[in-house]
Amino acid sequence: MVPPQSFSHYLKRTPLTLSRTLVASASPSPLDASPPSDPMTLRESPSPMDPPIRGDWCSVDRGGSSGQFRNARFSEVVALNPHSLNSMIICCLRLGKLDKARQLFDQMLDSGTRPSDHSFKSLFYALCDRNRPDEAESIRLSMAAHGLRADQVMCTSLVYAYCRVGNTGSALEVFRNIREPDVYAYGTMIYGLMKKGSVDLAWELFNRMVEKGLRPDVVTYGVMISWYCKNRQVGCAMELLGVMEGCGLSPSLHIYTALMNALCKEGRIADVDHLFDQMLDVGLVPDHLLFTLLISNYPKGHELELVHKVLNTMEKLGCDVDTSMLPRLSDCTCSDEVLLKEFELLLEEIIRCDVVPLIVVFNLLIKMFCVVGRTGLAFFFMDKMVSHGFEPSVAAYNCMISRLCKEGQVNQAESLISLMKDRGVAPKHASFLIMIHAHCESGDVDAALMVFDRMVEQGLEPNVAIYGSIVSALCRIGRIEVAEQMFRRMCKDRTMPDEGIYKALLHGYSRTGRILDARDLFDEMVQNGFKSSTQTYCMMINGLIKENMMEEGCRYLVRMLNDGLLPDIFIYTMFINYFCQKGEVNYAFELVVRMAMSQIKPNLITYGSLISGICRSISRSHQNDPRLATKLREVKAMLSHLLPENMVNPGGLGRRISCTSAGGKLSVALALFQDMIHSGIIPDVQVYNGLINGFCRAGMIGDAYNLFHVMLGTGVVPIM
Repeated sequence: MVPPQSFSHYLKRTPLTLSRTLVASASPSPLDASPPSDPMTLRESPSPMDPPIRGDWCSVDRGGSSGQFRNARFSEVVALNPHSLNSMIICCLRLGKLDKARQLFDQMLDSGTRPSDHSFKSLFYALCDRNRPDEAESIRLSMAAHGLRADQVMCTSLVYAYCRVGNTGSALEVFRNIREPDVYAYGTMIYGLMKKGSVDLAWELFNRMVEKGLRPDVVTYGVMISWYCKNRQVGCAMELLGVMEGCGLSPSLHIYTALMNALCKEGRIADVDHLFDQMLDVGLVPDHLLFTLLISNYPKGHELELVHKVLNTMEKLGCDVDTSMLPRLSDCTCSDEVLLKEFELLLEEIIRCDVVPLIVVFNLLIKMFCVVGRTGLAFFFMDKMVSHGFEPSVAAYNCMISRLCKEGQVNQAESLISLMKDRGVAPKHASFLIMIHAHCESGDVDAALMVFDRMVEQGLEPNVAIYGSIVSALCRIGRIEVAEQMFRRMCKDRTMPDEGIYKALLHGYSRTGRILDARDLFDEMVQNGFKSSTQTYCMMINGLIKENMMEEGCRYLVRMLNDGLLPDIFIYTMFINYFCQKGEVNYAFELVVRMAMSQIKPNLITYGSLISGICRSISRSHQNDPRLATKLREVKAMLSHLLPENMVNPGGLGRRISCTSAGGKLSVALALFQDMIHSGIIPDVQVYNGLINGFCRAGMIGDAYNLFHVMLGTGVVPIM
């Protein structure tokens, strides 16, 4: 979070001046009392003050004059002139030697000498600037003990220091001690609370400020809007922007940047365009940061729109740019040579106007050429950029690497990474991730592992995305042992696996029959706070049922229901198939009833399992069993209830199609044929023959020929 800019004037100091006279009297002493010709400065070379003062000794060089303090006891210096110690404290602060200034200050207090008001305040502000608010608070308390009260500006600075280090509790204590906080004090405290995530408390303070008649300024609104943008609550940020504008305040460039950056990440291009135009209308000029964020976060597929936006901005700022060549970028008939001449003219005009940073333009053009597939132009402008003294950004290099990988030029992409290192641009995680992903997609996992090792050699710790890409690829090709090693290494490096990595390993275990390992990993995933999906439960239950671990499978079904997930058709079918294989048809049909209650329709696999189970149940019955007739009637009733009429007797449906076709009722035959297809029944050769004969008799040879090819496409073999 960017600190509130309006608070910077509080941190200004009165120019520090030092006395030119160190000793007021020329009384005999071991000190050389001749006045220096220049203000006193501390020696930067090693002296008794480096390392920090331990007690009594100090050495001061006074501008190179002959008079020097040598081995002077601290008490003697104080006794002669306390003002000299105040000057030394101020001088140490000006030189950045805060610890030495603090030690001199403490020694003055220990000797019973009161530091000057200027020393109190200067040391206080210096400690606040260095994010040492606890020490600054001790100075404030010491001031009070010596009859000097900290004013509102000092208290606000202390609140700001506490907020920067995240100690909002102490910041609130100091804030409550301010008699009449002004808008800057409120804004500082709101900044600290928002930074800490105490949004409700920040809003309470905001409302209290308004109730007291104080008008929140642009900085306060900017702090709150930035927090909402950072935490992906763009809707709240936009509402706050409306409130701010309703109060007659114009957003700053910082607010526009935060909002457009967040909107880009959500893909809300129309809102970005609106804010961008609004920003230009109020006279704000986009800076390097805004353009860089837009280039980095603009949604993929909208790069040309971003180029239009930048060029239109230049035009509004008085630059004569021509955008007529942009639509031809995607035209395959337009050569790179033609486009190169036009873009060189465009670049000359951009350089002449100098309204947009040239490095931004180069990086944007490189990214645009990569997106539209003009790799040659991208390389040309990359060289052009270097010739102008700029180095392409890591994002621009990554676009080039990604484009080369998409074109299958993985070796050239590797060479580009080497070129980056030669030019002093260190490849980031994204650069290596692109290469690893490209190798994994092509099935060359060994090459991906080599890239992984090179990345580690360069001191980069692999992130979860890189680990995930490699683990998933290893599981896909069945190298589960290597995937396990990578997973253990990941955990050893304290990189928390994500849900995708767990699922990849679970799928690999299930495919190789290692269901016990899958069960242990599943439990570990849940313990680490990941919620399993229906797909993961389906994978686990299927593996357990295949291993005849029915009780365990049922327990996972119960866990699934407790997690608020409902079984889908695949889980129901797995259990139905299991019960049918075991001859427990009644249990299977109970599940069918539950499916109906859940409004899940059985598919053909479900029907097949039921029919097979019923047939097994009947075949196991004895012929003289009096319950056989009853069983048959129940089976028929169940099938007629579960299956559509056409699926109970598909052969009869086929004969109806043939008869209606032979009778010249082709429209009826085609309607029955479509019903057959929609019911999931594959027509046999007799059905196709009946329709083809009907088309031929009606003189519809083209339709007969098309249907013949449809039949071949379904795998039905024609008869001679």
